[in-house]
Parts: sequence; structure tokens; C-alpha cells
Amino acid sequence: MSWTWLIKKNKKGEKYYVHTSFRKGDSVSSTNCGFIDDIERLKKEKGNEFDSYIQSEGERIYQEWKDKEKPRHQFTFKENAEQENYREIYTSQIYLRKIWNDIGLTETLNSIKKTNKLKYQYDLNELAFFLVTNQLISASSKLKAYQERSSYFFSPENMTIDSVYDCLDVLAKNCDIINLKTYKKAKKYLKKDSTLYFYDVTSVNMSKTVECNDLIGLKKGKEGIFGPIIQIGYLCDEWGLIIGMHVFKGSANEQGSLKEQITRLYGVTKLKNIVICTDAGLCSIKNKRYSSQNFKGYITTQPLTKKKTSDEIRKWAVKCPFKVDGEKLSKQQIIERYEALVEEGKLNEADTLAQRTFYKSDWYLTTIKINSKGEEKLDGIKAKNKQEGESIDDIRKMKIELPKKGQNIEVTFEQRLVVSFSLKYYFAQKKKLEEEKEKAIKAIEKKQDLNDVGKKDFKRFVKCDKVTKNGEVAEENANTFLQDEYDYEESLCGLYCQATNLADNETVIYQSSRGRWIIEYLFRTCKSYLNMGTVYLHLEDHIIGHFEIVLLAINLLMILAYKVYAHLGNSKNKMGKGSSLDKEENFDVTLIKIIEELCSMKSGLIKDDNGIPCLISHRNKNDINKIFSEIFRFSLTTQVRPVDQIKKLIRETDNVTSE
Repeated sequence: MSWTWLIKKNKKGEKYYVHTSFRKGDSVSSTNCGFIDDIERLKKEKGNEFDSYIQSEGERIYQEWKDKEKPRHQFTFKENAEQENYREIYTSQIYLRKIWNDIGLTETLNSIKKTNKLKYQYDLNELAFFLVTNQLISASSKLKAYQERSSYFFSPENMTIDSVYDCLDVLAKNCDIINLKTYKKAKKYLKKDSTLYFYDVTSVNMSKTVECNDLIGLKKGKEGIFGPIIQIGYLCDEWGLIIGMHVFKGSANEQGSLKEQITRLYGVTKLKNIVICTDAGLCSIKNKRYSSQNFKGYITTQPLTKKKTSDEIRKWAVKCPFKVDGEKLSKQQIIERYEALVEEGKLNEADTLAQRTFYKSDWYLTTIKINSKGEEKLDGIKAKNKQEGESIDDIRKMKIELPKKGQNIEVTFEQRLVVSFSLKYYFAQKKKLEEEKEKAIKAIEKKQDLNDVGKKDFKRFVKCDKVTKNGEVAEENANTFLQDEYDYEESLCGLYCQATNLADNETVIYQSSRGRWIIEYLFRTCKSYLNMGTVYLHLEDHIIGHFEIVLLAINLLMILAYKVYAHLGNSKNKMGKGSSLDKEENFDVTLIKIIEELCSMKSGLIKDDNGIPCLISHRNKNDINKIFSEIFRFSLTTQVRPVDQIKKLIRETDNVTSE
């Protein structure tokens, strides 16, 4: 029993005091929690039940005192000396742990351990949570994370550096199961639904000391650096929640990764209700055909360059008129109208015109040739005037059998090209082109050596002649400006083309395609802030496990951001530039702002004079920290908070999730 009776007598009779003792520092203190008087009357009323009644009343008084009593945490600090048993720790893990449990990761990881009968000396869920939150709060190598484990509120017991790499292996082998289950729970948690999926691929640089193998290949990455790289594809929905990833060899063609990613996540299930959206790097005929057969539709960026499209399509894109307020105007006529409004001083009307986007679309017959190996080659695209009510050749109904060796078969299907034109986009591209033209002309005048011809810089507009007209090697290279190439690129300024098999409104197609920025934003955030830019691991499972940790970290971050959005009354808004917390300060909620706040949330861990471990917060309340407290109904800015109180809250959350 944690309390006893202390009986005192006076002139009025007996009083029963509920007495308890507790440790205070190195000594023991005691106090009276309350009392019961008028004992003589109670003995007469209760009779034989007096003992049980008085015992229950004593328990009630003690519990009330225990619940209401707030322990006074007193600390004795030593001057000019290091404080014993004091260290700073990251406490933002506590908020992240609540989300971790709510989206079922605790349940999923415990299930993996139980199903596979894995006998570890460590807790798989605790270690995975530590590695993921370390990636968010202080992105570093696995060795450094292990060395700094004491700086975190949640740090698994029996953790060794070997257990860290062992955990990476487990995550790599079960990443598809973890990601799919987590995504389904996250959708319900945030009450989000999506029929538009985005897929894109990026390259990740490896340490130059890493040797090439089945996963690592030599290639020039997205950043233009040649070396050992790995490619990783993300599949996410329109809200920016990542459904899964596909890690494959750096030197491999990225076109086949879309099909492999979907197959790994969903098996042979056909996702009839989704639209898949990709960029120009994944606009192959094979991907279009696969998407037509398995999804509701596809939307992909269609380049208008000479290699990717025919002269007929480029001519249509440049010269065919757009719909402008009931009129039909060509690209050049829209530009001339804008310039006329500026000359007339009608700047408001000119600005309104510049902010608009104009559309046109048409159906085209696409013919491809397929050889015995299943390799596909574009044979031609020609216009087809689709009549109202006319049925479309549906490629999803086609049953294609590969031909014999040395033979080809032709497959023709319809796709719709949607072209948009924006004056704002036009002026931006035109300005860049003019700057490159000026650089090219200056280089020609200075007779610079331009042998190293670049595809994306000003050198593409310069022809370098190394041979004279007589066929002799020239002493000085004769450089000439390629005006035709410049005019060709200028004619495409402001134009943006998508290929699709959907008959939706052109604005819907355009807006859906433009939503691809979210996956690019995820890639940039992962590389810049979550340590995905360069990888120093060597083993395949360790590398994939590392990418899985990054994926879980960015998903946690996105979910937390949407919780903040919803708290600010923007539950229906997608991730964007953010929502202002204070219009005067113009504070925006972005992923970067949230990362900065998570990294800055530190508290001091120390025992008080009663020997109770407590957190002493160093953080003053700010806008975003206040929102965190309101969302989770738990403040980490309270000056003193007992550790047991926090862990009790987390244990209750763990139990609810597992049930």
C-alpha cells in the first residue's frame, strides 16, 4: 500500500488522516493527503461495514491527491562546472511518433517481425523509427546517427552499428509491403482520395569509390555529373503522398521502370480508375500502350522536337489557331494583339491577356512497329479528323502477338495531342533564347574554340567548320551562327504539348499535367534536406534500405504538412506555396519551414532533486510550434515536463494502434 492511516485524537473525537511518504532527492518526505472526521457517528451508521467503507474512502482521498498534486521539480545547478546527467535531446520525435503510429507503421513493422520470425536483439519498429526521424531532423550517415543516438528522445535499446545495417536489409526486402500499407492508411488518416498518379525518375550520385554492379551503373546523372549513379522512380498521388519506389541500375533505360513499379506494387491488378501522368522522359510508345491497357488513361508530355514528332504535328502546333474569346487566333496573332494593347496604353488588358493560357487539341493516328523481341519503334503520326460520335480505336482491346524472328508487325492506335500557349511562358523562353544568341555571336566574334558542342547551351547555335572549302584542315576554325536552328526553336516558344487518350476538357488535361511539379518538389526536398543527394553505401540491400528510410521520412513530412494545412482551414488545398499563418509577417507553411522547426526543437534532459527525469524546454512558443501543440494536444514548449508522463502518452498511443 502506498498510504497508511494516521489517527489523531482531540476534544471533538478522532480524525483519520490519509498519510503518504515519497522520496525527495536523497531524503524521504511525507505528507497528509486528507482526512475523515466524525468517526464515532460513522461507526454507528456503518456497523460491520465500517472497515470496508473507511478503507475505500481512504483510497479515494489518496487517488484524488495523487491526481491533483503537481510535483514541484526543483533543480540544483552547479556553478562553473558541468551539470551531471544533463544532455540536450531532440524532442520533435514525439510529434512524429504520433503520426508514425496513426498511419500504422508500428503495426506493420511488428507484423513483419512476427511473420518472418525474426529474432533480433533490438526492436525493429523502434530502430526504424529512429533512423527515419534522424533522416528528417539531422540527415547524416548511418555511422554518425549511431554515434549521436543519445541526442534523441527515442533511441532504441541494445542498438549496435550492426543492427542498423541489419535493419536496412529488412526494410529493403519489405519496402513494397510497407509503402503500400502505409499509403492506404495515410489516405484514410488525412481523408484524401486520388485518381491521378504521377511517376518520375531521378538519378542519385554514388561515391566515386563504389564499384559498378547490378544496381550501380556509369552514366551522366540529372545534375550533369558523369560517374557511378543509381536511378530511383517515385509513384505518388496528386497530394504528394508517395505510394512506392523503384530502384534500378543507373545505366539502364528508364522507360521500362513504370511498368515494373506498378507490377511490383499491385501485381496483375488493373487500376481502371486511375490516370497516370509522366514527363517527356517517360513518353515512350510502350508506356502509352501499357497505360492504355491498364489504367483509365494517361497524360504525358509530348516534345515537339524533330526527333520526337513529325513535321506535320509541329506545323499544326505552330500555325493552327487557338480559341480566344469566341475567336480563332494563331500564336503570332495573339502576340500581336498583346503588343497592340501595350502600345495603346491598355496595360491592364495586356496583363490579363498575358496571364491566360490558350488551348487546342486534335486526334492523331500513331503507328508503331514491333519486332520479335518486343522492341517498339515509332513509324509515323498522322492527323485524323474524328467525327462526332465516332468510336476511337482502343488499344487496350488489342491482343498483340510477337512476330517471328526477323519480322515486324504494325500496330495503329489513336492518341490526342493537347497544345497550350501562354504569353508568359513565351516571353520567358524568348528572353532566354535571345541571351543565348548574344553569347553565341560574341563567341564567334572572339573566335573562341567551340569544338565542345553542347545540346543545351548557346553552342548548339554555332557551326564549327574545321575544314576549308578546298578540303584542307583549317588553321583557324570558321564559326557561323545557325539562324535556321534559332528560328526553329523560336517558333516553339510558349508552346506546351501533352499526349493523352482521354477526351476530357483541354483545361483539365493541362492542369493535370502541370501538377507534376509536386513529384519534382519531393525529389528536390529529398536531395537537399534528407541526404539523398549522394550515397556512400555499397551493398544493394543497404542502398535500397536507405532510400526506403528517405521515402518514409518525406511521407511523414508531407502528412505533418497537411495536418498543419487542415488546422489552418485549408483541408481541401493541395501542397503549394503554403498558407499564411500571419498575414502581416507573410509566414508560409512549406516543407522546408517544417523541417527547420523539427530540427530546432530541443530540450534539456536532467533529473530533478527528487530523482525524476524531466525535460526542460529551450524553445519559446512561435506560430508553427503553437500549431503543432494544438494539432496533437500536447505541448513541447512547457518549461518542465516529466519524461514518464510523455512516455505514458506514447505507450497509450502504441496500444491503441496495435489494437
